[in-house]
Amino acid sequence: LLYKQHQQPQHQLHRLRHQHQLLQLHLQQSQLQLQQQAEVLYSNQLDYVDAAARKMYEGSYYHTAFELQKVLGVGWTMQAINEETITKVLSRPWTTDNQTFRDRCWTNKQNLVNSVNTQLTQMVIRGEAPDRAISAISKQFDVSRAKAGRLVMTESAYFSSAGQKDCYKALDVERYKIVASFDKDTCSLCADMDGKVFKMSEYQVGLTAPPFHPWCR
Repeated sequence: LLYKQHQQPQHQLHRLRHQHQLLQLHLQQSQLQLQQQAEVLYSNQLDYVDAAARKMYEGSYYHTAFELQKVLGVGWTMQAINEETITKVLSRPWTTDNQTFRDRCWTNKQNLVNSVNTQLTQMVIRGEAPDRAISAISKQFDVSRAKAGRLVMTESAYFSSAGQKDCYKALDVERYKIVASFDKDTCSLCADMDGKVFKMSEYQVGLTAPPFHPWCR
């Protein structure tokens, strides 16, 4: 009888250890799957932002030259933008935190992975129901999706502005005018900037040139 009483706690301890090991294994597998999914997700996002940035820069550069030709009533042949020039523009940080859009994509990915890993770990430690953790993780992906949208919109606005600026410089333009797009989404800041004229020497993103804020068009 004493042997059986001694054996039972040992058996329970062994079972608890086994359950803990299974939970740890499941957690590690989930974290690995999350990391792999995040890599694919943000790799696709990076490719999309890169392609969009190139398109916005090149399109803005040539469109600006075309509009100037219309205003002046004079046509001339523009030298094609080489790939090296576009690559340099894309790799140049322009925000106060000195991050490129590639850096920002990587930071967003790591924040998402770290946040979801925390949710998974807490779920295991607390023994919470899976649906609660799933709900919390879904919210994190929604936040990440919103960040991705803001990144694409703001970076597109910057590279469009950069293309316009470089075209002005190539054509020795001395002053430029802010032209805002007016619709239901136009903010008061952009509306106030509409029509203002600045010297090219005063060109500064966020102060005298768009984007003036996140989500700026």
